[in-house]
Amino acid sequence: MSNFFGMNTIDGTGAEQIQNISSSHSDQPDSSFEQKEREKIVQQAINSLPKNQRVALILQRYNGMSIHEISEVLGCSMSSIQSRLARAKENLCNKLLPILDDIT
Repeated sequence: MSNFFGMNTIDGTGAEQIQNISSSHSDQPDSSFEQKEREKIVQQAINSLPKNQRVALILQRYNGMSIHEISEVLGCSMSSIQSRLARAKENLCNKLLPILDDIT
């Protein structure tokens, strides 16, 4: 199962909840405001990550770079990038899961 962060190893329930942050309430009148609030919360969580995790995650998720490309840009091994991404995704889940009830 894929989730918001493109990771299959996170607990299914939490992964589905985080994936739904960006898509829930789309048919409600206030959905635009709610969507912006959810995006703001996710962005704050990303910004709170350690720099090495944040950079790797942004390069992969938002710039569409492969692990190989990220490793070349950052001058790290591919296994180091994989580890950073896994830690970043785990940290984001840990930060976002406790507040899901408030934003969904």
